[in-house]
Amino acid sequence: MKNLSIYIIMLIMSLCSSAGTLTDEDKKHVWQQAYLMELGSWELQGLGSIEQALYNVAEKMKDGMTVITGVSYRNSTSADALNNAYDNAARQVALSRGYSYQEIAMIESDPNNSAEDDEHKRVVERIETDVTAQLPVPTLVVLRENDGKYDCMAMYVISTE
Repeated sequence: MKNLSIYIIMLIMSLCSSAGTLTDEDKKHVWQQAYLMELGSWELQGLGSIEQALYNVAEKMKDGMTVITGVSYRNSTSADALNNAYDNAARQVALSRGYSYQEIAMIESDPNNSAEDDEHKRVVERIETDVTAQLPVPTLVVLRENDGKYDCMAMYVISTE
């Protein structure tokens, strides 16, 4: 199923490569992806349908926005799944903003910013502030339960500026 979510992400990104409104072919691809997600037991968290949420994501990509997708698998609770998906997306944003793996590892090793070293605290605060400003509320969040474990996919639409 990991391949399905990666396939969905790549297809949405490829069909939205040109600016403008969604074409009939784009709408057909979005419908197909929504259908596949529903077959894969993904459930939209929020109001509406998976198809409408994917249309919203695709339209924003046509307008030049970027989609960051956080994915997590095999979590014990749905809240853990969403938090891990957010962390995954936050790492992608931090890397795209030019932070090094070592700087990102500082946050992951000290999530509550409780380190004694002032330089360490400054780096962690700077990255967290920058990433939090970049990641809005997710445009699409889907969850599924699989053998008592939860999988999550969250799509965040951000400005490319």
